[in-house]
Formats: sequence, C-alpha cells, structure tokens
Amino acid sequence: PCWGRTDSTWESRFDPSMEANMRTLSLEGERLLKAGDYHGAIEHFEAGLRAGTDELEPRERDQMLSAVYNQLGNACFYIHKFHKALEYHKRDLEIAERLKDRPGQAKAFGNLGNTFKSLNQYDNAIKCCESHLEITREQKDRLGEGRACYNLGNVHHAVGKQGIATKAADQVKAGKASIHRAIEYYKITLEITTELKDTSGEGRAVGNLGNAYTAIGQYDDAIMYHRRRLAIAEQAKDLNAKARACGNLGNAYSALHDYSEALSSYKMSLAVAKEAKNVPGMSQAYYCIGSTYALLKNYIKAIEFHEQHLALATKMEDKPGMLRAWYNLRNASHALQNNERTVYYHKLIQDHQKQQDSARVVAPATAQDPSRTSSNAERNLGGAAAASAAPSTKPAKKTKKELPKAKPTKGPTAVEAFQASDSSDDDDEIVRVRVNEKHASPKKNAAFTWLEQAIAEADGEEASGVISGTYVIQSGELAHQEDENTFDAGAHVTTTKHEQDFFDAMLVSEAPEEDQAFFDDLVERMANSKIENGVPPSSTAKVELNDDMSFFDMMAAAKTGK
Repeated sequence: PCWGRTDSTWESRFDPSMEANMRTLSLEGERLLKAGDYHGAIEHFEAGLRAGTDELEPRERDQMLSAVYNQLGNACFYIHKFHKALEYHKRDLEIAERLKDRPGQAKAFGNLGNTFKSLNQYDNAIKCCESHLEITREQKDRLGEGRACYNLGNVHHAVGKQGIATKAADQVKAGKASIHRAIEYYKITLEITTELKDTSGEGRAVGNLGNAYTAIGQYDDAIMYHRRRLAIAEQAKDLNAKARACGNLGNAYSALHDYSEALSSYKMSLAVAKEAKNVPGMSQAYYCIGSTYALLKNYIKAIEFHEQHLALATKMEDKPGMLRAWYNLRNASHALQNNERTVYYHKLIQDHQKQQDSARVVAPATAQDPSRTSSNAERNLGGAAAASAAPSTKPAKKTKKELPKAKPTKGPTAVEAFQASDSSDDDDEIVRVRVNEKHASPKKNAAFTWLEQAIAEADGEEASGVISGTYVIQSGELAHQEDENTFDAGAHVTTTKHEQDFFDAMLVSEAPEEDQAFFDDLVERMANSKIENGVPPSSTAKVELNDDMSFFDMMAAAKTGK
C-alpha cells in the first residue's frame, strides 16, 4: 500500500480509445517516473499536456488532467522543486473539487501535506493532512485513514524533534507534547495496519513509534518497538529495514549507557548494510560505531571507524557527512594529543566554513532538499506511477556524483545531523503547461483562499531565503528515524538551522564559539612555534576531569585549568 504518496495511474483510469498522442506521451512519462528519471518524466507529461485535450469530453478531460498534474507534482517533489509541486497538486485538488471527487481530494490533500512538510511549513502540512484524514474517515477508507494518520504522525514528530533540539524549556515541553501527538497517530496507524494484515505498514508504524519514544526518553518502550520492527524486517527479509532497526536499537541502548549492546546493534547494522550493498547505510553505521567508541574514550577505535565513515562520505560526495567526520576525527585526535592531525582536520573545517560563508554572501539561501524523506515511505509507494582513510596532505579526489551537496550549519561544534542531501533547487523553469482547452476555473472558497495564501507565502519565503529547506537522507540519521527518515533513499527529515542527532547531544558542548577559539588558537600556536610533538599548554593532559563531563566541557576545563 501507499503510505503518504498517492499517485494516479493511467492504466486504471483511462480508456484505451482516448487521444493517442497524449496517452502515449503520458504513459512514457509514467514509465520514466517509475524508473527515477524525473526530469524526463516532467518533459513527457508536459509534452502530453501541450498535445491538448480537445477531443475529450469535459469529465474525461478533467480526469486526464488530474492524473497528469498529480504525477507532475510527484516528479517535481522528487527533484525537490517543492513550490512547483505545490502548484501542480493544487491544480489536482481544484479538479477533484470540481468533479466532487472526494477520494481525489483526499489524495491531493495528502500530497500537499507531504510537500508542505518538506518545506518545514508544518502548520500548513497539518491542515492538509487533517483534511486528508477527515475525508478518508468520511469515506470509511481504512487504508487511506492509516496513511493519513501516518503522515500526521510524521509531521508532529518533526515538529517535536525541532522543539526538543532547541533546549529551551518551553519549546522542549511543547516539542514533547508534539511527540506524544505523533505517538497517538502512529498507534492508530498500527491498529489499522494490523487489522488489514499489512506487515509493511505495521513495520513502519512500530519503527516510528520506537523513534518517538526515544525522542522523549522512554527508552524501554523504544527498545520494545524496535525489537518488534527487527522481527518484522527479518520475517520479510527486508535488509534495509533490518539495518534501520538495528541502528535504532543501538541508539536506545546508547541512551541507557549500555554501550556493549549499542556496539553489538550498530555492528549488526553495519553487517546487514554490507550484505545489502547499502553504501550510505554502511557510512552511517561507521559513524555510529565510531561515536560510541568515543563515548567509551577508546579514541583509537573511534578514529578507525570515523576514517571509514569519511572514506565513504567522500566517495558519495556527501559534504555534511564529510564535515561530521572531520569534526569527530579532530576531536578524537585532540583527545589523543595528536596536534598535527587535530590542526589538519580543523583547517578542513575552517576552509569549508569559509566556502559556505562566501556562498551565502554571493546568493541568498533557497529551499533545498532537509528531511528525512517525505520519503519513499511517504511518497513513493503504490500505483503504477508512484511516484577515507587517514588524511593525506591532498584533498580526496572527487568521484562520480552519487549524492548531491547539502549546506552545513555555522559553528565548529554545531555538527549538522548526518545527512546526504539530494540536490538544490536550481530555479530552472519548467515548460509551461498549455492545454488546448479552456474551462471555467473552480469557484473560490475559504479552503482555496487559504491554500493559495499558503503557497504564496511559501514562494515568498523561498525568494527571500527564509526557508532553510529539507534534505533527503540516503543513509539517514539513525537517531530518531525510521523508514520516513533513515537509510532508505529519498527519506525526508526536516531541520531548521541545526538539528542535533543523538551523538551530537551527547558529545557537543553548548559553547561552540569558545571551542572555535580554542582550536583556532591551537592552529596559530602550531604554526608559530612549529610544535611537532607534545601537548599544548591548554590541553587536558594535566587536568583532572570528571568522567561525566562532555568532550568539550573537558576542553573548557583544561583551558581554564579547573
């Protein structure tokens, strides 16, 4: 079944006797969409629209246009042209309104909700998803109700994580309330999928329930659901889902400071990812294993795994992953008092930040594709057209692009959650749709007035650079993510300025500017005094430190000699 991605298919909706040219072009667009050639699909759908619908009766014409707009919206979503996706899904909704097609309206509202979520427009996403849910319940569509509840759970889950990440007391409280709402919707989804014997949907529901409980610190409940997720994945022989479940189990065990079980889970995740030839999944597992060894203060092993993480992130041209690996390798090298490596990685971080600062000066930020994908779990199911090793003195040679770039956040210790982003919104204009048929516009009502205003506001934010955008996770965050937000390609997770993952919260201090100054000072002293060996005066070598202190708290104590 489709979970959040609702597509219209040609084979099921149209008679073979319809206008051949448009049908042929649109069927080819559908084939390309399924094959992942989204630009090609858009070209064929638009060519089909230009061929016109003059020979069709009004209702048949509207059905055809609805299917084309639906799939055009999906294709634009997949290439992260979210504002264009909004326009196409809005047209689909207008036609469904005109035809009084309630299932069609539900489909369009669901797609609009997912698209608003990818733009971090959570209030608008909730409105659309609630309309989707209302219609499915009106139609007594249990499958559709499950999808709508799943999507609403995902939106509230994203809102909750965002609030918790701020660490401001009032926002954390509100964030936890949102997580509890997400849990309610996930439980309804679980009830429906169990009733319908949909093990795939059941797996997604229990996986996200596990992540939601992890987010609010109920780790025993999280472990229970993740174990259930693992059992379902093993029964279905779904390697990617099994890798996700193992990784999420590792997160819960780490939160309970059971690092032995955490390492066992992460290493199993790595083994399964290797078996599935899931390179992004392997990269994520290396990161989690390295981070766990760092928590155990086994920095030699931490460096071993972080170097493997860096190698794969470099191979994938995953800039956020590379940045994260540089941070972790810098910190571990400093803990081992290896000043040369510490300075090497810190300079890489500095150079990266300077490039990002220059890019921000040249052009304002636009919405990009951050999250969690939504995802293959949200967008790409159902319907025929569903929609390095140790550092050297030379930078790693670029390989063929597999995963496009994402913008990191500011601050040396504000490490961006591990994400492999999928391209920026390049502002290319698509071919204008010209249908050789004029028909009356639907009568405007309050719902459409609100929707048009929401889309206009989203467009305005894109133009002004307000939207921080979303990044598609290929390897995903193991922390608090399931099918919607983890290893599967295309999963979405939303962030604002910076969304810490599990290990960021455990390892990163709240004084990034001070940490930046410390490492900058180390770089300068290394350059001026040509320190080759030994420990700089401000290192932790001669300072007694509490084992409960974070890494950067230790650094701060070392600097002050306290």
